[in-house]
Amino acid sequence: MKIDSSVTPKEMFWDILEMKDSLLYFLNKGKGYDDLITFLQDQKYFENQDTPSIKELLKETGLTYSKLSKKLKDLHDNLRTDDDFVIKSDGIRYRFYVKSRLIQYYFQ
Repeated sequence: MKIDSSVTPKEMFWDILEMKDSLLYFLNKGKGYDDLITFLQDQKYFENQDTPSIKELLKETGLTYSKLSKKLKDLHDNLRTDDDFVIKSDGIRYRFYVKSRLIQYYFQ
């Protein structure tokens, strides 16, 4: 399966947050993103609808942009390609990405 490289780190982060309850499947598999999964499990972003920016996430995790981007990409790729991974969900949330040359809009 070819991985779509046009997905931004912010979009990957939002996708991963949507599956936060299912991430434990990837914990302790030696993939290098256990610290990110543990951090996200400890956060309560959806309880107050305040999703941080990538800049805020960098500050909260103490990771560099390149390390955070790599962890997000690796985890996002595994979410999409692991045949045994099952998404746990108690409902549906729609998020629309509307992109233009100058700005991105996100609707929830």
